[in-house]
Amino acid sequence: MKLTKTTYLLIFLFSYLFANAQLDLRRYSTNAYMDELRTKPEVLEQINQIEKDYEAFLKYEEHQDFTIQIVFHVLFGNQQERIPIDKLQRQMEILNEDFGNTNPYNYMPPEGEGDWRGLEVFDELIADTRIQFCLADNIENSTFENGVNYLEAGLPLYGDFEQMKTEDLGARVVDADKYINIWICDLEGRENAGFAQMPGGPSETDGIVIDYQYLLDIDNPESEYQYGHTLTHLMGNYLGLYPLWGRGACSDDYVWDTPIHNDPGLVCQNSKRLSTCDGQWLSMMNNFMENVDDACLDMFTQGQVNRMQMALLPGGPRHGLTQNVDCTDIREITSIGIEEKDLKENLPGIRISPNPAKDFVIIESEHFEFENEIVVELFSLDGKLISRQEFMARQSIKFELPEVVPGLHILLLKSNQVSFSEKLMISDDRFRSIRN
Repeated sequence: MKLTKTTYLLIFLFSYLFANAQLDLRRYSTNAYMDELRTKPEVLEQINQIEKDYEAFLKYEEHQDFTIQIVFHVLFGNQQERIPIDKLQRQMEILNEDFGNTNPYNYMPPEGEGDWRGLEVFDELIADTRIQFCLADNIENSTFENGVNYLEAGLPLYGDFEQMKTEDLGARVVDADKYINIWICDLEGRENAGFAQMPGGPSETDGIVIDYQYLLDIDNPESEYQYGHTLTHLMGNYLGLYPLWGRGACSDDYVWDTPIHNDPGLVCQNSKRLSTCDGQWLSMMNNFMENVDDACLDMFTQGQVNRMQMALLPGGPRHGLTQNVDCTDIREITSIGIEEKDLKENLPGIRISPNPAKDFVIIESEHFEFENEIVVELFSLDGKLISRQEFMARQSIKFELPEVVPGLHILLLKSNQVSFSEKLMISDDRFRSIRN
């Protein structure tokens, strides 16, 4: 039977509606937020000037390596919304992988099928942004440490673009010229992933807002968004990238090497996604500025890198973020002066359990008895001493854990005989028992 154009259209619409019925599909609201900001004449003028500057200098600036500091404002109304430190650290690792082009390739075609998406034609465009992120440290006049600000939410749901950025209902911006402020909260609308303020907006509202569920779903195999690329997309917005469909259907994203898209993708399909816009007919379904499932997303292009670099280079609207960086680098936990990977190779006979831990840990030596006095110290990731306990020589040591915020810490053991460090995850169960 020959299928008519009408039949093809009906099949497409049925497939689309079926997909929508089965999934809570992620949607971003950056465009809506920026449209609202553009109604202010001074903001519109600033945004237009930034685009003129980009057009004039984009091709002539040499790229640099940048590290940018992040401040998380976690606004929680219950324990589930209180995203633990280890999830935030995992999100930071993903950001650095995505922006460093070291992210793992997660797409797996259906069993028995090859990869039929046709995306290999874009391989030569993949680029490293040379931008990395870290948790802010030593924030002046702040009441929180390590770049994470936990506050009880002022509303059960946040329904507009600025409620979470006020002191009464959320958290005010912390020095937007120096830090990327990221608010994590429960946003109204089941599919509302979040939004970012692109360069040119007012400093008192500058930053990124993301729904807590998209961090909670990281590493959850049941979620289509388990690989943490939601914040990657929003960070792209913050650094000046439009989604691939621009501000509307078939609009320009101001990047020379990305094809024009007619609309956001919704699902990660194992077939070519075609665009109805003029120009390149094949959609770049694997670009972080698309909107399909996380498993499909794995790249920025050179043109997108140029645009983000322009935002950070001298004269760019985000250049202040690159100055006077003082932060906790979660990729290298060396603040207490010990390289953990080297110690593990030299001392395989020391075991710490349980890990994650709740109330205590047991430190054991399989091959020898610790000699003389033993000192065990617990540190935060930025090297601050939290607890110090001394023990007499023995083969097994019980270290009682103090009341601390759950998350990743460093446990250091020292004696005349050995020196040993280990990452220790203090579980969220302990926090709940302390609160109750």
